[in-house]
Amino acid sequence: MAVVTITEGEFRAAQTVFGLQENAPGTAYFVEAVSSDNNYEVVLRRAAAQGNIEAGQAVGASVEDFRPEYVLLVGTAGGSGKDHGQVGDVVVADVVEYYEHRKYVGGRDLARRTPCDQPSLFLRERFVEPLRVDGSWLAHIPAAYARPDPGVPKLLIGEIVAGEKLLGDADNAYQAAVMTVYDKALAFDMESWGIAKEIYQHRGTPGYNPQYLVIRGLSDIVSDPVNEDQRVRWRDYASAAAAAVAYKVVGVLVETTEPEW
Repeated sequence: MAVVTITEGEFRAAQTVFGLQENAPGTAYFVEAVSSDNNYEVVLRRAAAQGNIEAGQAVGASVEDFRPEYVLLVGTAGGSGKDHGQVGDVVVADVVEYYEHRKYVGGRDLARRTPCDQPSLFLRERFVEPLRVDGSWLAHIPAAYARPDPGVPKLLIGEIVAGEKLLGDADNAYQAAVMTVYDKALAFDMESWGIAKEIYQHRGTPGYNPQYLVIRGLSDIVSDPVNEDQRVRWRDYASAAAAAVAYKVVGVLVETTEPEW
């Protein structure tokens, strides 16, 4: 199992929740305890920078180094504010879309598609959906990551849309167009398409079938006028909430399935 984060705050939250404090010498990976045979149930690494390219590179390196059956992208995203998704909630993607690949012609905005993989139905149905119902993941948010205001976060399943721009301006025409086209999206980020494309690229042999999930805590609402203040205030908690969902998914997965690594 490979867990990939993007920002320093996301990495620290995942490291705390998973207890992966030991660096495998000479690598970018953190593990529970260093193994002489390089065999681990879970490895954690951070991408070199924000963006779909960098996220894809981190996932590709993880695949080359460990050939994991499952890859989780864990961190924060901006929420759309739809379907009651608010700051502090966690969104698990059932669909990943890429909004940058488009053609403008004759006054029309036409989508162009590049092949990519979609998030694992197996992981979502068997491991995420039960958590959405029973809320057992909430117990794994560390006390050190205090929620900025009273309330209980929700676990949502829905569309995540990725691009190369950090959305956060309610008055921006481009952002408004993106939100209009992807009217069902629950969250927007800059990395989900990178992992979707990279996993697709690694389905090159019949014997290797990697699957992935994108788990995003909502640190802000992209169309809110106080978006930047929200992000600063909520990003640590949102990172920890996403890591808590990922931790519970991994725990149940390890307990109930026979690993092949």
